[in-house]
Amino acid sequence: MKREQDMSESELNQISEILDSHLREIWIDVQNNINQYVMAANTELNNNKLRLSDAEPANDQYFSAHVLEKLFASLHEDNQEIAEKIIYNLKGQAGILE
Repeated sequence: MKREQDMSESELNQISEILDSHLREIWIDVQNNINQYVMAANTELNNNKLRLSDAEPANDQYFSAHVLEKLFASLHEDNQEIAEKIIYNLKGQAGILE
């Protein structure tokens, strides 16, 4: 193993390319999973006749906000309360408060 400062620019670029490639795959997986869960939730809501006339309760923004909240909270394990307040404010700014 090498220390970062002992690596060449080429090696550092290769690390970035590998990480970026995997991050793109993760993002595609996350988007696909959210879409699948939105469709499943809407199907279940329809099957139970729980549709609203003026809104779609299960939508990409709603599910994405919850994923963001969980990821954000996991990054701020030391202070869950602060993480929740920040996410609450972000939801308010996005107009997607529960």
